[in-house]
Amino acid sequence: MGLLGYATLTISVPTAGAPSQIQIYRVPAGNPLDRETHAVGSPIIVAAGSTVSYIDGDGTRANLINDSAFNSDTEWTTGDGWTIAGGVATHAPGTAGTLSQALDMEFGKTYRTAFTVTDIFAGTVSPRLTGGTDVSGDAVSSAGLVLDRLTAVSGNTEFTLDAASAFDGAIDDLIVFLETATCVDAGQWDYWVEPQNSENIAGPVSGPFVVVIF
Repeated sequence: MGLLGYATLTISVPTAGAPSQIQIYRVPAGNPLDRETHAVGSPIIVAAGSTVSYIDGDGTRANLINDSAFNSDTEWTTGDGWTIAGGVATHAPGTAGTLSQALDMEFGKTYRTAFTVTDIFAGTVSPRLTGGTDVSGDAVSSAGLVLDRLTAVSGNTEFTLDAASAFDGAIDDLIVFLETATCVDAGQWDYWVEPQNSENIAGPVSGPFVVVIF
């Protein structure tokens, strides 16, 4: 599973030859490190033999969805074609239908969603905010992790997964949370850690430490 809008790094500072400070870099996965572009804030002052825990982003976010692992259908409204069993939500093809849960949302706020399409044999499924004017995310037609952002409008009261009539597949691990200005952008990131001495001379970087952020 990924982290909701943030990454956390735990760094052990050596006793012998310890740096005076460390610089953290956040790089889009697979891209080369550019020290000027990818630096996260200013260098962090460290002490020899210490352990530094650093949070990049907003570590206060929480999943707004109840029973995101689909352990039962108690928290969910299962529309046409949807069933919940065995820890997944499954839609059988033949009739379009929605899987929904009530959600208290704020007008104009953006909500991030993440879920895993564990199986898909046909059709598409889309995240959606419903009630009032519907707000739809991208239609998904392949298996894997799905990341999306939906901005609530007046009247939105539910989060739904909207299955097209042809959708034949299963969903697991659904997350919805309120995005804030300090959240790190969703996606896969490479983190690098660079030791520096008191004269700001850099040593060799360590990494990449790969983090998936929802």
